[in-house]
Amino acid sequence: MARTKKPTLAEIEAEQAEWQREEQARHADTLAHLREAIIPKLERLGVVKVRLAYSGYGDSGAFDFIDYFNAAGKTIYIGSNGPDLDYEIEIAVEDFLPDGFEINEGGQGSITIDVAKGCLAINHQENVVETTDTTKEFSF
Repeated sequence: MARTKKPTLAEIEAEQAEWQREEQARHADTLAHLREAIIPKLERLGVVKVRLAYSGYGDSGAFDFIDYFNAAGKTIYIGSNGPDLDYEIEIAVEDFLPDGFEINEGGQGSITIDVAKGCLAINHQENVVETTDTTKEFSF
């Protein structure tokens, strides 16, 4: 039986660095798409902020809802633009979802697109199960 060569630390670090470069490139492409294709649509509708809530556990996850806000901070209805724009935004930002947010106990959070500031922010909470062991011993 042939043995598989165990990767060196340098090989592992090089692979991780390549993965990070690829992720940064994907994020740059997504941000460019937001800036060039989605933000102008939001501006025409009077939207200054978009908030997408997401959650996941047990190996599945999804966006829960999207809210659009005007300059006064009030939620606004974007009419017939809603379903198509919702979908376009979800597809654009899904790459920013934290890896594994839908695994096991999962996690939840929100992604906020600030049209006025030109930025995207992620607020994420990860669910963790904590186990505390106690041992007692009695003599007889």
